[in-house]
Amino acid sequence: MAYCLSSSGKRLRPALAMAAFRELGGEGDVSELAFRELGGEGDVSELAAAVEVVHTYSLVHDDLPCMDDDDLRRGRPTTHLRFDVATAAEAGFRLVPVALQVLQAGARSLGLAAPTTSAIACELFQSAGAAG
Repeated sequence: MAYCLSSSGKRLRPALAMAAFRELGGEGDVSELAFRELGGEGDVSELAAAVEVVHTYSLVHDDLPCMDDDDLRRGRPTTHLRFDVATAAEAGFRLVPVALQVLQAGARSLGLAAPTTSAIACELFQSAGAAG
């Protein structure tokens, strides 16, 4: 999982989440270092990081031989080539609960109510599944 999450990339999805937060009146900023560490400073960065974790899971599974069978992702060997198919599949599956943990931490630090957190989680995970 660390291999998947530590690769370079544009991090477009978390940047869009941050931009939407700011556009809707949210305050706070996050450094590029905080994005790389998938952590936050008590602002929306953890929610944005959860989006990136879900996206990473989808890329790991998309790269598998049964899907696109890609050799490179973000300039380096895909997870299934670096390790093996079973490890890559498991790493992708395990990233889903990690995303939920990151999302929950972000929701707590923002003081979001449980129904709001639930709605965000439903939207994120439905978007990443067969319906998304």
